[in-house]
Amino acid sequence: MATKSMDEVVWARHEALLKLMPRHLTKRQIRVMGKRLASRRSSFGLSQRDLAFPGCSYTYISRIEKGEREPSLRNLIMLCFLLRTSPMWVLWGFGDEDTEDHTSVFLVSDPHEPKALAALATKRNSLHQAARRRARLERELHG
Repeated sequence: MATKSMDEVVWARHEALLKLMPRHLTKRQIRVMGKRLASRRSSFGLSQRDLAFPGCSYTYISRIEKGEREPSLRNLIMLCFLLRTSPMWVLWGFGDEDTEDHTSVFLVSDPHEPKALAALATKRNSLHQAARRRARLERELHG
């Protein structure tokens, strides 16, 4: 039996995500998704401004979290990547919020701009290092 290449596995996972994401979410689904994103963001002690990236401003994130805007699939996947969670959890509550899906971010990033993805990964790491430092300081203060 032939084994699948990594590209085939990644593409199959992306197709599965696309099938589960309807063309348009209901207002209730958008509100629930916004609450999940806001909860995840605040659990790391991040502001909307911290989370913003080119193509997704902090005001846009605010409107998503309030349930006023439906994010594009690209922005949803990028936000999930930054928040170290799965789009499946944000959209449908499937699985654990700490379950990451690294493969989707490669499918929505521009292959002609590898520096943009590297910058996003760097931002992701620095956000989480700052969150860990903040949590450690809070433990020391209240410990």
